Amino acid sequence: MGIVLVLVAAMIWDTTFLDPDAATAAGTADFSPEEFAVAMFPQLTELYVETAVDVADVGAALREDPEIAAEQLGVDLGSGRFGFSLEAQGEAVEVDDDFITIAVEEDPALVVRVPLTTAINGSPIRDASGTIAFGDFRDQTEYQEVANQFRQIMLRDVIEPLDLGAIEGQQVRVVGAWLQGGPPDTFLIQPVLIEVEL
Repeated sequence: MGIVLVLVAAMIWDTTFLDPDAATAAGTADFSPEEFAVAMFPQLTELYVETAVDVADVGAALREDPEIAAEQLGVDLGSGRFGFSLEAQGEAVEVDDDFITIAVEEDPALVVRVPLTTAINGSPIRDASGTIAFGDFRDQTEYQEVANQFRQIMLRDVIEPLDLGAIEGQQVRVVGAWLQGGPPDTFLIQPVLIEVEL
């Protein structure tokens, strides 16, 4: 069977991570959230792929001790918030207009969903890497608009190319970001990469 790889863009790894031009433009009068997001998304994709932790391991660690799990496996975002770079693999047991639901074989108790429409949120992608901070921008408007632009990129480049009608029952791998919170054992992964085995 072939592997259909949906990847946002060619991934360019930069050890300083934040693109120098984007860093210079952030917080200035001529700053463009759209241009910033387009420049940063490939680098964020690379970072999440490199640092992703299996969702089954995260789920088990959170059950054992949420505080230790967050400190060891997540990124401290301040104010008791933690972001995670996650990878989930398993069967796409349900695909509807809103979500792909993945059954993780290693831990059937987990509820893992990938948003397809209105539930897509760019804030986890922006925040969970720990490399983009509110202080990089002039105000809340710029900061939020960057998240909005990440959402548009996910919709256009990650979700739209998928043949959703062919995914159900197939093996799926997703890599993305998750912000801690919500019901136990439930993960809503905002995707930067989706692979479907057809």
